[in-house]
Formats: sequence, C-alpha cells, structure tokens
Amino acid sequence: MAIDRLDVTGVILAGGRATRMGGFPKGLMRRDGRTLAERARDLLGAVTANVLLVANEERSYAGLGIPMIRDRIADLGPIGGLEAALTHVSTPWTIVVGCDMPLLSVAVLTLVRDRDERFDAVVPRIGEHLEPLCARYSRSILPVVRECIARGELGMSRLLTHLTVDELDEATLREVDPALEAIANVNTPEDADRMRVER
Repeated sequence: MAIDRLDVTGVILAGGRATRMGGFPKGLMRRDGRTLAERARDLLGAVTANVLLVANEERSYAGLGIPMIRDRIADLGPIGGLEAALTHVSTPWTIVVGCDMPLLSVAVLTLVRDRDERFDAVVPRIGEHLEPLCARYSRSILPVVRECIARGELGMSRLLTHLTVDELDEATLREVDPALEAIANVNTPEDADRMRVER
C-alpha cells in the first residue's frame, strides 16, 4: 500500500568531511552535468512532499533552492543529521539519503517509501551491509535517536538495533534495481571513476 507523498519529507545529508575525496564536498561532484545534490533533490522531490538539506557548509549548497538546516549538535556524523532532520520535519515519515549516491533512482525511493507503516525504519540490505542513508524513518523515533546520542551510541547501525526495522533484501531490491547500484556511494576517487562522477 502506497504512503501518500504528502506524508513524507525528503532529506539529503551533506555533512560529511569527504576526507577520502580530498575534502571536496561530495554533493557538489557532478554526473551528467548535474551535481549529486541536485540529482538527489529532484529524485526525492518526485516521491515526497518537500525536500530539505542538512549541511554544515551552507554556502556550498546555496544554489539548490531548498531549505537548509544545520546539525543541532556538531560532529556527530549521520545520526546528528538525522536528529536535526527529525526535529525540523512535520511529516510522519522522512526518507533520508546521503548526498553521494550518483545512481539513486525514483524506483528505489518509491520502494523504500511505500513499505509497511508499522515499522520504525525501512532500510535496504545488500549482503551483510545495511544502508541507513537510503532509508525511511518514522518521526516518532526522535526520542530514541536522542537517547542514543546521549549514551554516545553514534553509529547508525547501533541506532537500528533499537528500532523495528523492515529490511529490504537483495531479491526485493533487484525487482526495481537489477544491478543493485542505486544505493552505491562515492567514497573514493576510484568509486568516482567507476560511476562517471567528476568535480
């Protein structure tokens, strides 16, 4: 059963330091003439009511034309971006993506959006790896996120152990993403070359 797009906010996390990419903001890397942040904005805009960016270098993304917020607590990594987003949004659901997924697709985002509403989170799994930065979260988990931060449990994988999680397995993902490439990240120059991404 589809979730109404009006009940979902799209969130792009762009707070990483990109140390393996020489410090260049990954969301500003380009594929086919568009920045990865622009691409994520447009894809999320196709499946959600509105889109916002969580970034601590706001000037870098000023041209995106969407609301931008900062981490409320600095230097926590992705869980800090999720906390800021869930504090800000008013919709029951949020789809969170990293800014470094050049091959992200509407089909995968729609699949993530429309899974069973009874779960706190919907998270793709490829092999042993869960991808919490291409996932749907209930706004109701904000207290759990804050509790994890207070305890110093800053890894997204640790957060997921405290939630009811609907794991999207490889077979389900392949129905809309046969090559399992939509949630691939650009983490190194070699990744950028392979996915035809450039500065």
